Order: sequence, then structure tokens, then C-alpha cells
Amino acid sequence: MTITSDDIAICAAALHLIGAEEIGSFTDETREARLCASIYSTLRQNLLQKHNWRFSVRQEQLNRLDAVPLFGFAYAYSLPTDFLRLVGKVNPSYPHQIFGNKLYTSLDTVYATMQVDTDAQYYPAYFTHLFQLELAALLASALLEDENKTDKFMAFAQRQMIVARNIDSQNNTASVIPSSAFTLTNVRA
Repeated sequence: MTITSDDIAICAAALHLIGAEEIGSFTDETREARLCASIYSTLRQNLLQKHNWRFSVRQEQLNRLDAVPLFGFAYAYSLPTDFLRLVGKVNPSYPHQIFGNKLYTSLDTVYATMQVDTDAQYYPAYFTHLFQLELAALLASALLEDENKTDKFMAFAQRQMIVARNIDSQNNTASVIPSSAFTLTNVRA
């Protein structure tokens, strides 16, 4: 992924939160910039994989490769370069496995719902705030070596994770439990 001004803004905000010098670029000649550059992408992908964030879930038909697996499956499909993980099942209840950047299965067509690495410009505010807090906790530890600030920002991030997941989950249709599921109440007559 290309680093954008939105990515730099997230890092600058996290640095500001811990009282460190802000950066203008990952290539600045500062310890803050070098540290942000080294941890930003991994933290972004880690946060995206922690939940089925609706803004980073995509459905698509995978491209079948000409080369076939050696054994166990009939076909190999290439996964997109921004792929992070599968969400749900590939064509429900059909066996599949991921090896490297390929998905193996015996289905002749694969439609997959997947978590993808998403540009910061598409992050909703609740996720941006979570990202800033998680980054602040790491930076407080690495830059300041301040356990109190690290613990404080980790606690803030844990609370924000709950808030962010709750907000994000409202982007789905609510599940309704059918009344027939309550067999004990049906016994009373």
C-alpha cells in the first residue's frame, strides 16, 4: 500500500497524544518517523484482522490459476494482493485451504468474502481513533519507555475497541431469533 497523508496524520496524532514530536513524513530524519515507518503497516494489518470491520470487507470472484495443486484439491485460486483473511466460508461448507497467496479447493468457481488491507482515507472515525490509541501505546513504550503512559493508552484502546466494534456491527442487518426457537414457552398452554 502507498502511504498517504491520512496515514501520516494518524501517526502524527498518536505522537501528539503521548507528547512526542509530530512527523510530516515517514522519511523525516527523526527517531519518531523511523519508528512510525517500522511499525505502522504491521499494526494497521493487525487491527484490521481483529474484527470483521465492514469498511474493509469485500466480496469478489477469485481468479482460477492454470496450475493445479499437487493433491487434495482440483483448483488453485489467486488471492488479491490486499487480502488479509477470509471472512465466513468460501461457498459455504465446501473444503478449502489457503497456502501462501493461493486458495485451494475443488470448486470450479469461488466467490469469497474477505478482509482486505484498506487505505486510511476509508477509515471511519471510530477506527481511526482506535488506530491512534493503539499506535500511541506502542510509541509510548518504544519512544518514551514510559510504562504508565503505555498502560494508560492500552486501556484507552481496549475501551475504544469495544465502542468501535459496537458501532461497526450496526452496519449489518440485525439477526432475528424466530419465535419457534423458544420451545419451552410453547409448552405452556
